[in-house]
Amino acid sequence: MVYEDMSLEEVINYINFELLKGRTMKDIEEIDFNVNERVITKRLARKKIKKVNGQFVFQNGSKKPEVSSMQVTQTFSNPIINNEPINLMENREFLDLSKKVDILEKAFKEIICIQNSSKEVTHDLGLKIYSSKDKPIAKTIRLYKEVWDKIDKVKDQFPHINYQTLLNSLIDEITEKYLKNNE
Repeated sequence: MVYEDMSLEEVINYINFELLKGRTMKDIEEIDFNVNERVITKRLARKKIKKVNGQFVFQNGSKKPEVSSMQVTQTFSNPIINNEPINLMENREFLDLSKKVDILEKAFKEIICIQNSSKEVTHDLGLKIYSSKDKPIAKTIRLYKEVWDKIDKVKDQFPHINYQTLLNSLIDEITEKYLKNNE
């Protein structure tokens, strides 16, 4: 396909049609027009044509983009054999998705606790999130490797919490426990 042999409207219509199919502009330029990446896009930009909502249109708005829908997801239906129920606990994709949802749920709960600037126990997690409006005091401590490895394991369970918040929460929980025992 030769860009110079086509009218401007033919080029725009062709590119818009191919974009709606899900092809990338790079593929259209390199495969269909045999030019380097961004060459056609730059030529269209010099002719006052811009990309709006994934469609090329004149900048003065005289040509509206054609509205058409593209199916984003494909439906997948697995026929049930012999009307046997499907065990979701054996479905690996479902289990992976379930784990990700659980992690996100924990993260949101803890972020809400931190944003509320309160000491609050998240019931599902059992971890008290410590947050204060006071300015933190810089202290240097030395920890044994075994202790730090345990802290790393807790951090792995709560990757969205930074070490400062995690250590504050753990130390606060321990000090409250021992202060209550001594009273």
